[in-house]
Amino acid sequence: MTISYQTYFSIKFKGPHDKQKSPPGLSAVRRKTEWDYLLAKKSLSSRVTEKRKQRISKDVEIVPYQHRHPPAFKKLNEEWIRKYFKIEEPDRLALENPKK
Repeated sequence: MTISYQTYFSIKFKGPHDKQKSPPGLSAVRRKTEWDYLLAKKSLSSRVTEKRKQRISKDVEIVPYQHRHPPAFKKLNEEWIRKYFKIEEPDRLALENPKK
């Protein structure tokens, strides 16, 4: 009996968590079809980026403002501005007076 892979999957395939067994010899085709299905919903790049953001966000803690923060805030912002831009007078004024 000949089974058309396309027909089999269009009828039987329900999603990536379908526990139904594939006919013998179709496991590789089924895995590829499951990957195609998942990637059609969200790209691999999007999935990797999302997981990376989740891992990074676990290490971030947002704390209330304290009077000891301005020096660290100034240093962090100066490094960022120097890396991507050039520090200008408005930047200096803002960094010297973070409460304003």
